[in-house]
Amino acid sequence: MKHLSTISPLGLSIVFVLFLAPIFLFGQTKTSIEAAEYDPINNRFFVSNGNSILVTSDGGDSWEFFGDEGATHGMEVVNSVLYVIEANVLRAIDLGTEAQISSTTLPGVSFANGMANNGSDRLWISDFGNGNIYEVDITDPTDMQVSTVVNGLSGSSPNGLTFDADNNRVIIVKWGPNADIFAMDATTYDVSTVLNNSGFGNLDGVDIDQNGNFYVSSWTPARIIRYSNDFSASETVVSSGLSSPADISYSMSNDTLAVANSGTNNVTFHYFGVVSGVDNQELEITSLNVFPNPSSDYIQVEYQSNNSDNLELMIMDQSGKIVFTQNVADRGTKGQVECSIDHLSIGQYTVLLRNNQNILSSAQFLKQ
Repeated sequence: MKHLSTISPLGLSIVFVLFLAPIFLFGQTKTSIEAAEYDPINNRFFVSNGNSILVTSDGGDSWEFFGDEGATHGMEVVNSVLYVIEANVLRAIDLGTEAQISSTTLPGVSFANGMANNGSDRLWISDFGNGNIYEVDITDPTDMQVSTVVNGLSGSSPNGLTFDADNNRVIIVKWGPNADIFAMDATTYDVSTVLNNSGFGNLDGVDIDQNGNFYVSSWTPARIIRYSNDFSASETVVSSGLSSPADISYSMSNDTLAVANSGTNNVTFHYFGVVSGVDNQELEITSLNVFPNPSSDYIQVEYQSNNSDNLELMIMDQSGKIVFTQNVADRGTKGQVECSIDHLSIGQYTVLLRNNQNILSSAQFLKQ
């Protein structure tokens, strides 16, 4: 492994240059951040960096170059191999030797982007440009076999992927306004919509935790949303310190989410375990639940937020039009509101919890 600041003295005449070189290299370390990936074998995180790959074992306090290959987008660790996408080329890199094992180009690819794995012998890759989903047989990493399993996914721009083993499905998040979230059956490759019009724009990364919850990165607004396994409930878990959050990676062993912020070329780490000695009331808590769902005449909206400043509830239809608004700041940080919906047309709606113009959480319901 090559250390960023390892430079040998060459003589008095260039001492000044050598003094500045480590600073220069450190400043140039992260330049094209796009994807993060946890390595459970060595308890470390990788990040794609354009024509290089970086790795940290101390939560981002220091970074080192990994191998000689580059990575521009998706990354996945399976067994003892790191799989990366570099400009539409899929590379397999040995975790131990850091040497490339093999590489292959995806057939007819336009923009290879996100990647997921089943933990043993298969990868899935999204083609952002053509809307295709590829499956890669990695039984033999020296001879990867690629096939197209979905063509032109509903005319969308599929982005991040993650594998939900309990339900044998690949969750796919989409780019664009009020972006949808899809599920692809990992056996039949049938695609269904699990969340229509999320209320968030430009969904980029997605990963799953040990409890089956999904974490999704959104650019508009910039935040991380946690969804229940059936997408019936959601809450904002990170809403600050992010800039164009791209691919994400959840470490189940450490309860830590790594977020590749493409806007600032920085990786942020967010811990979701229990912190000893910390009052839970000091942590950022945002939740929103709607019941009964579906409903024909009324809904109960149950909400919670640590900050009640200018707190309001809104209901948005599928076109993005706000059809209901109620300020609840005077009720404190948690409460329940009953909303009459008998006047609304049949269809799907999104409830938003907002304070100071920032969307904290969202949930959907069906008007029958």
